[in-house]
Amino acid sequence: MYKSSKCGIVPPSFLNFSKSCHVIPGGSQISSLQKFISFRRINPVFNGANVVVNTPPPPTAYSLATTTTTPPYVHDVGHAIHLSLLFFEAQRSGELSMHPKRVDWRQDAGLTDGGYHKVDLVGGYFVDHDFVKFGFPMASSMTLLAWSVIEFKNAYVASNEYRVAMDALKWGADYFIKCHTNPFEFYGQVGQTKDTNEYWGRPEDMLEAFDEISFKCTNKRPCSDLIAETAAALAATSMVFRGFDEKFQRKCMEKAMQLYKFANQYQGSYHESILDAANRYKSYNGFQDELAWAALWIAKAVQNRDARPIWVKKATAHMKKFNNRQPMEYFNWDDKRIAVHTMLASITKAEVHWKNTIRFCDKLLPGGAGLLFLTEWGTLEATTSSCFLCLIAAENNIRPNVYRLLAKKQLYYILGENTGQSFIVGYGKNPPLRPYHKASSCPYKPKKCGWAQKDSEDPNPHILYGAVVAGPNPLDEFLDDRSDYQHSTVTLNTNAGFTALAAGVLTLEIDGTLIEDKSTLSAGDSKVGQKLLAMGTFAPDFGELIGSEFKNEFDTLVERQMLYLQALGPSYSQKQNESLFLISSALAFLSREKSSFLERSGDSAIAHFCIIISFFHLEIFYSVKILIRRFPPFLR
Repeated sequence: MYKSSKCGIVPPSFLNFSKSCHVIPGGSQISSLQKFISFRRINPVFNGANVVVNTPPPPTAYSLATTTTTPPYVHDVGHAIHLSLLFFEAQRSGELSMHPKRVDWRQDAGLTDGGYHKVDLVGGYFVDHDFVKFGFPMASSMTLLAWSVIEFKNAYVASNEYRVAMDALKWGADYFIKCHTNPFEFYGQVGQTKDTNEYWGRPEDMLEAFDEISFKCTNKRPCSDLIAETAAALAATSMVFRGFDEKFQRKCMEKAMQLYKFANQYQGSYHESILDAANRYKSYNGFQDELAWAALWIAKAVQNRDARPIWVKKATAHMKKFNNRQPMEYFNWDDKRIAVHTMLASITKAEVHWKNTIRFCDKLLPGGAGLLFLTEWGTLEATTSSCFLCLIAAENNIRPNVYRLLAKKQLYYILGENTGQSFIVGYGKNPPLRPYHKASSCPYKPKKCGWAQKDSEDPNPHILYGAVVAGPNPLDEFLDDRSDYQHSTVTLNTNAGFTALAAGVLTLEIDGTLIEDKSTLSAGDSKVGQKLLAMGTFAPDFGELIGSEFKNEFDTLVERQMLYLQALGPSYSQKQNESLFLISSALAFLSREKSSFLERSGDSAIAHFCIIISFFHLEIFYSVKILIRRFPPFLR
């Protein structure tokens, strides 16, 4: 139900939050950056009506980068950030009525949390569709959000969301501080999955159904991964608040150091101490990555520079104990290994530490319509978080053109560029209408809410603005079906990754460094490029084997690889022969195991064959392992 106002036709939630239309900070002194970003958003779900939200200006005046050009960007990335942060507000637990509120269908919830144990655990976030407050993924979301605010502050300022992001971080940090009730006591979870699995309704009504129970970590019940991640979140948050609220930022740093000590002194996996957590968020990657992660964040945040090498040394000691039985395939709430390598490289500025990040980013493989499909569950979380790491590398002048283009294309895919299907509720073309989310599936009170709403085929009564669904299947299909939990569920972690990636891309737009899809160096501009392109024309047998569009896809592959080679620099191309160029093109689309063989071989014919094989990986994602088994033994 929309209402008229001097801001246009807006939903009631906006009227609750804002009494006036947006005023650009600084009065008539409008910078080119402010001209670049449109503060008047047009949202398709409002039938084209102008929706203007009045948010407070940044806490201080910043000297911002400007751009002299305004390319015709397809997407309003600033608006996407705005919507994503609305989702964070929709996920809040606690005394919502005591704060400015833009999500009018959410009310106070969990006001007795911790009461059973005589502690105050009110606040924090629900991390997914349900109403259990899982500390580990919640802390991971806050760390990533804070990192993006630190690295890409201009994007939040330009979209007028800097204060909103700070408020989101403080909401999480205040809760984490409450959870640390004694030096070696930390409450890592409020609520249990058994109760919430049996309940479909509003979080505000949970007290009528169940008594809340909380789970704590102690020296006898260690939770190193959860507690270390919380330390990282608090250290990162302290950096955001430095120069704005010194008392709060000092409190965050003190707690971060105390929690690291707790996590390191009493080591163990949190799901072995909080057994209920394993039902939803079991950690499969050990806890040494979180310990290293926390140490590096403290090293980054500590103001005593003499102490920084000490914390870096602690981190490298933990890195030697990483669980490396599985390759570093993505960055998500559980697996921080590649993020640790990236953070260490950014702190030390040593090129040797970038090698793992470069290897990680260079091997990312796109799906049929361009999505980096890294995992079947939590697809878009892994994609956005991983691409954010590549943007961090680009900001440190590591493969900047290649990684910026990678980040842009992945963000635009999520915004609906490739498939005509937006994966963000309330944004773009064909956005999801039925996310798997209990609270938004319930109508306004006094209407009842129960399992009938879960099974309904109708759109959710409340638009869960900004929620990023888990993502499509490997065929780029998304059914927008509430019963399809795997693809339609929403989580705080996915939105944290998306917000971070969007902030990075928006910063590129502001700085005028966003890479266009077409490289200035075409594949036909070099002998190697001509040879590669020619392969697409004299391979009809392979074309019949994998589809009539083989040549177009092959040409696209070559253009992407030529951009990659261009980014390596002219000195590289002058020193290498054509055979090595061909091998390099193949390596970008092969697994690490195959790469080591090709680097030794120097046989361009094998490289040709492997390029063809790479198309099978793109076209038949799930069959690649079967195909590899059928290759000759020397390729195994």
